[in-house]
Amino acid sequence: MKLLALLLCLAGAKGEATPTEKLALATMMLRDGHPDRALPLLAELDPQSEEVDAVELFRLRGIVQLKLKQPAFAAEAFASAIEAGDQEARTHLLLMQSQLSAKRPYLALNALRSAPSSVDAFPERFVAEAVAHHAL
Repeated sequence: MKLLALLLCLAGAKGEATPTEKLALATMMLRDGHPDRALPLLAELDPQSEEVDAVELFRLRGIVQLKLKQPAFAAEAFASAIEAGDQEARTHLLLMQSQLSAKRPYLALNALRSAPSSVDAFPERFVAEAVAHHAL
């Protein structure tokens, strides 16, 4: 229902949705359980555009691709978010988990090594590290 309301707002008199509106719509689609619909919308957005929050775009792409069981693509997106300036510990953890799901334990450990110390506050960090070491 929320998705329908947002769609109606976007379809208003102004025509084409702005990049910010498209990002919000993709977020809503993901929250409503439609990652398959969110991904093409995210693909329309240019991360180089000044109108687009590149960090948010890449982070959302990564989450969508994880939901679609595409861990290698998700890892690329999370790495791009970090490269674009994302300092959130959760993004580093998602990168690590994506690398593990893509069966790349060495890259998962590299992601952990480059993560800020705030990732230590998350218990899944230690589980993922143990899984990565075991997989080597």
